[in-house]
Amino acid sequence: KIYLIKDFFKEKELLGEIVLRESSWKTCTYIIPEEVNNQVILLFKVSRTWNPWKISGASDLRNLGIAVGEINFKTE
Repeated sequence: KIYLIKDFFKEKELLGEIVLRESSWKTCTYIIPEEVNNQVILLFKVSRTWNPWKISGASDLRNLGIAVGEINFKTE
């Protein structure tokens, strides 16, 4: 689930929900309301995570969810 955070985490608006069934990159487009101006906070909530250290013994101890690529904003 992808949320637009408003008023510094006091309010959030669901922008969309994505189900990932394969490991390829996915391009998504969402409309951000104009009242947000030039600063936005996006919150990505994932249903599960994985830990590189637990899976492969790598030195990375973080719990990881999804990889997020480049984010572009454009006016309509």
